This record gives sequence, structure tokens and C-alpha cells, in this order.
Amino acid sequence: MSSDKDRLPLHLHPNHHLRARSLLLGGLLILSVFLTLHSQLNDPAVPLAHNAVQQPVPRTYFAMNLAGSAWKHPWPTVDVGAVRIFDSVWAKVEPEKGNWDFTHLDDDVAQAQQHQADVDLMLDTSPTWASARPTETNPYASQAPGIRAEARDMADWENYVRTVATRYKGRVHVYEMWNEPNLKSNYSGDVPHLVQLCGAAYRVLKKVDPTIRVISPSPAPGGGPQYLRSFIEQGGGKTFDILGFHFYDNLSADRIYPESIVGTAQQLRNMLVGLKLADIPIWNTESGYYIHSAPTAKSYIKNYPAHIHVLAQQEAVDAVGRSYALAWAVGIERFFWYGWGEPAYALVDDNGNDAKDATRAYAAVTKWLLGATYESVTHTPSSEWIIVSRTEKGSLQYIVWTNKDKETFTIPKDWKVSQIEDLPGGHASISTPAIDLTGTPRLLH
Repeated sequence: MSSDKDRLPLHLHPNHHLRARSLLLGGLLILSVFLTLHSQLNDPAVPLAHNAVQQPVPRTYFAMNLAGSAWKHPWPTVDVGAVRIFDSVWAKVEPEKGNWDFTHLDDDVAQAQQHQADVDLMLDTSPTWASARPTETNPYASQAPGIRAEARDMADWENYVRTVATRYKGRVHVYEMWNEPNLKSNYSGDVPHLVQLCGAAYRVLKKVDPTIRVISPSPAPGGGPQYLRSFIEQGGGKTFDILGFHFYDNLSADRIYPESIVGTAQQLRNMLVGLKLADIPIWNTESGYYIHSAPTAKSYIKNYPAHIHVLAQQEAVDAVGRSYALAWAVGIERFFWYGWGEPAYALVDDNGNDAKDATRAYAAVTKWLLGATYESVTHTPSSEWIIVSRTEKGSLQYIVWTNKDKETFTIPKDWKVSQIEDLPGGHASISTPAIDLTGTPRLLH
């Protein structure tokens, strides 16, 4: 009998992301990421991306990975401007040739429209009948044979892409190519075949609707930048409008460090500049943390992967706040948290029914940032982070935290602030210039 985790779709499997992140523990990649990040943090001023200083933070920045209606999870109770959905993968919508099933995907798109959320649909997996290697086995018992392979006949792949894009023309404007193809558990083919798949899909999508934007395959962090470089250099640079990447923190580390997103984003931007793709936007199509259930949850995840640091409630609050506050500053124009209603990565409990502190933190940081234009991001030698932004009404606000367990911070007089807000909630008047800082962001205004 298969376990609950074996019945999960591939992208939701608890062990799936552990393999991706474990690759961060060795090799030259981790060295290059460290050096990029270290050089940035030695400079007290973090260079702001053009979007951060020129564009107010839009609602679509606050995005979410959804399991889809097939898993009967409710729509997020927090406001999200965009959703990333897997009910569109080929093996689900055309399990047998010519036998189309859009039941769940139709519901997904309808719900997104109802909630005025942009949609990112995944184009991924080959049904067994269409697979180049139909007898190829998979890591998980619930997965049909051959789905990790490229299509045997490119005409079948193009027909799949065309059928989905035509059905949702005018309602879906973003499509994403193949999830985490640098992991053999997701894609068993080589880079040239992936370039071929992406090139064919790009041509079909643009023919159906020239306004469609296409996201590159989004790799997992371990070897991800190297994989993207190889993909682009072998012709993939002509197959996408947006660079996708999964900005996971090192999930096996004893302490969270969302600030690593600064160095990783700069590494990707430098790569794009070097490959003459400087104007390509970068999206974080997936990142999150394993998070313990709340004490009041009706269901619990008891068995997490070995060597994983599972976040306590307050750590999850810190992770959400720091991740979203920093990512926009360094040029990540859309941030899909992973995920809503997915139990091991529980931003919310009981398959999406019960809010917890992390849920409320997501809503609060959305309120802090929405419509704001960034002025500066600094990192002081004493481990303090300070983000200065200007609200829609024109007033300055300050988000502060520290990487230390606790320290005292003296509010500069020229800030002229009178109110302080905490995550996941709480509002008070400032009575003294000396305040305590921890890893939890605080908003001063």
C-alpha cells in the first residue's frame, strides 16, 4: 500500500525538495553563491534593482503555489495577485491520446478569475502514451511510467500546448516550462531536448496569443544557475520572456537565512547580463520552508525528511517577512510562495482551512509593501537590516530586523516615526528611541 506522501503529486512530495537543497552542500556552486553574497554584505548598501526604485510593489508580486482543485484545497484566505498551478501538466489533461480532461483546470482558472489573480500554468510531463521512454520508472509509486521524459513526437507536444493555450486564451497570460528539470526526479532528458520542447511551445503560444509571456524552466537551487546557463547557451535563450528560478534557502541549515536571496538574485542577474539578456525579468516561481503545524491544527505532519530544519511558528513568521521584504529590492518581480494548503510546507494548516501565525504574517507584509517604492536597503556590521521605502501616500517607512538573536536598536531622530508594527500583527506607539530587534521584521512609520 502506498503512503500518503507517495500519493502526493511529484511537486508536493516532501522528499522532493530535500534532494534539491542537499545539492547546495557541496561543489563550486555553493562557493560562488557564498562569494557573491559575502561581497554584497560587506557593502552596507545593497544595490537596488530598477523595478524597486521605479515601480511601486504591485499586487502580483504576492503570489502563491496552489495544489489545484484536484486536491480539494480551498482558495487562499490571504490576498494573492497570482497563482502557479500544476493541474495543467500534460499527463493530467490528456492522459490518453485525444482524451482530454479539463475538469480541474477549468475550476482553477475560474477561481483565479473570481479572485482577480493572474495565472501561471505549468507545461510539464509527458503522458505514458506520448513519452520518449514510456517504460521508464519514477521515484514515486504514484507516478505513471515515462512522465519524466520528453515527448516522443514533437507534434503531440505542440498539440497539447496549442489546445491548452487556445482553451484559456484571454484568461491565462503566463505559461511556464517544465518544473525543476535539473533534478532527474523531474526530467530524465538532456538539455538539447529541453530546448527543443521549450522552443516548440514558445512558437505555439505566441501564435495562439502574442501577448502571452513565457517563463523559462525553473531549476532547483543545487546547480540551478549552471543549468540555466547551459540551457541558454544551447539555444534556450530564445524560448522565454521571464527567467524562473527557485530561491530556496538551505533547508538543512540550523538557522534560516532568507537574506541569501540577495546574492543568488545578483548571480542570476550577472549571468543574464553576460549572456546579453539583461532586460529579462526574474521571477521566484517557488520557495518556502518546512513548517511545523500549529498546536491547534487538526492534522499534523509527523515524519519530515531527515536532516531538515523544520521551522517553528515564529521562525516561519520571520522567514515570510524577510523573504518578501528583500526579494523585490533585488529584482525579483514576482514571488510564488510554496505553498498554500500543502501540509509539509504548511503556511496554513489543515489543507488550507486554518490560519496560523505564518498566514497572518503573509497578510501583514503584503499590507506593508503593497504600493511602496523602495529608497534603500542597508546591512550594518552589527547584522541589522534596514529597508527604507515610500508609501503610496508619500511618507517614508522603515522595516528593520537583525540576524542576531536579539539586540538593541536606536531609532535615528531624522526618521521621525511614531508607530511600530510587528509580525504577524500588533501595533503600538513608540515611547522610546531604543527598541529591541530580533529576526522578526518590525515596521516603523
